[in-house]
Amino acid sequence: MIAFATTKPAEDLIWLTPAAKLRAVVAQVQDRLDEDLFVLVLAHFPATLASVEQELSANGVPNEFLDGRLSRKNIVPLIDEDNRPKAILVLADSLAPDEFPMEINDTLEGLAILVAERHFLREKDEAIQSFARSLGRPCELVFHLSLHDPLISNFAGDWVKYVLMRLGLDESKAIESKLVAKGIKSAQANLSSGLLSDRAADSAEEWLRLNVPDMAVCS
Repeated sequence: MIAFATTKPAEDLIWLTPAAKLRAVVAQVQDRLDEDLFVLVLAHFPATLASVEQELSANGVPNEFLDGRLSRKNIVPLIDEDNRPKAILVLADSLAPDEFPMEINDTLEGLAILVAERHFLREKDEAIQSFARSLGRPCELVFHLSLHDPLISNFAGDWVKYVLMRLGLDESKAIESKLVAKGIKSAQANLSSGLLSDRAADSAEEWLRLNVPDMAVCS
């Protein structure tokens, strides 16, 4: 059984292409299921979650889309189900962090929370972290990104690609870089300054066109 450090910060894994990112998410889900762990797979946008579901199903990985709010109270029956393992797919805005988080109990079963993208707005990602902290059990939290994600391609700048290529980025390998993670955070902060609204969207590209049209860069 994998032991998760209760204070382990969220991890960013950056991939060369969207296809490589999807393959990595599927592989990590399967690895965690093989360890008999409960797995939550999140995305901020329905189009991203649909792509993940399609890739999981194409690879024979058991999964189920959960519609509706997900809180500490109603996640416990899911974790305790006898028919695990399977991955539960949830939109990030369906998470309901508890107002009064429990202290981490290391005797409780841990879970993996795998996120298929970062949002343009940092607070959306921080809400996922708040949800994980509110569960009162050890959690692994990993964000998967690709260089083609609009947040990186439009806002983090060419220097990110340059750094990653210098680090020897290969499609089958992820880059874990504190410098890049810092750049992503900076890009989110800069984008917030031009935010006109936070209208719901099916995809990251649509969200950008609707809410920050002056800062959108055509690829």
